Amino acid sequence: MPRPTNKADLLAAADRERAKLDALLAELTPEAMVVPGVVGEWSVKDVLAHLCEWEGMALGWYRVGVMGEVPEVPAPGYKWNQTPQLNRAIYEKHRDKGLEAVVDWLRSSREAIRAVIESLSDEELFTPGRFAWTRKNTLGAYFVSATSSHDVWARTRIARWRRREGDMTAGLILPGTEVERMLDQDAPEGDKPGPFFQVDDVDAFYAQRRDELAFVAPPKSIPPGRYVAFDDPSGNRVHVLDLSAQR
Repeated sequence: MPRPTNKADLLAAADRERAKLDALLAELTPEAMVVPGVVGEWSVKDVLAHLCEWEGMALGWYRVGVMGEVPEVPAPGYKWNQTPQLNRAIYEKHRDKGLEAVVDWLRSSREAIRAVIESLSDEELFTPGRFAWTRKNTLGAYFVSATSSHDVWARTRIARWRRREGDMTAGLILPGTEVERMLDQDAPEGDKPGPFFQVDDVDAFYAQRRDELAFVAPPKSIPPGRYVAFDDPSGNRVHVLDLSAQR
């Protein structure tokens, strides 16, 4: 599906992808949702907290920006290329929250961001530079990344983990991960750290070099833009991203 370019499509995509995610969550037992190690250290509960925190961050950016100020994006003390460290901090912040509290948060968080989106016009949401802090990007693009795109990410990890685990662990079907590990999840051998490099256009980088580099998987969307990874001749993982979601 193309990325939404108006409010109606943004809300429809958010509702559609959350419904798909909820359908998978409904298949899990409470016991399964708190088991660590689905991917890295995270449990299903941790993934849900991760989604909620990023929705809250997006709302925070909007609230600061609407006052004419410039929010610290993605978070105070972090740049976009430090997203793995930020997500580690998010995991540590919420890891001790109870499952029931996180499930309630998942619902209230989506209600809050949806209410804000509904209150805004197409012009406010999808005019590039309408708010100074978004620069050439649109506010709507940030909300897309925090809602439907993030839910697609979670649902994709669910399906992949289920295929990998098969019937032996039928209850454990949601990934729990920080973005650092999420980025590496496409690698069959598991998580591999490595340096991050920023390029202007990840998809162009991939198209130009797909026959010469050992890419782990095709490019995909993450909150700041697009991402891809490859292994160098020595087997070291190299991460490449762009900030297309900020343009």
